[in-house]
Amino acid sequence: MPAATGTLGAVRQAVAVLVDNATVHGAGTIVVRARDAGGAVAIDVQDQGSGLEQDAFDSFGDGLRLARDLVEADGGRLALTRSGPQPIFTLLLPA
Repeated sequence: MPAATGTLGAVRQAVAVLVDNATVHGAGTIVVRARDAGGAVAIDVQDQGSGLEQDAFDSFGDGLRLARDLVEADGGRLALTRSGPQPIFTLLLPA
């Protein structure tokens, strides 16, 4: 897997927000996995909840929007890549 670039604090904050949201709003087991995404490193956070609306960044408030802004400032991306069931947020960091 390639090494990712990004500010440690921003990545840590974004992952913490995703795990916290999965804990509070999701259900069941939370899975965090890193994978090679062809020129980027992807960090997926998934829970076993029934699903989310595509406007999750608006629905879940400032935490997700702040995490997205921090990641984008580092040249990465934060997106809801599967809305449901068992939703997945993916943090993409440039390699």
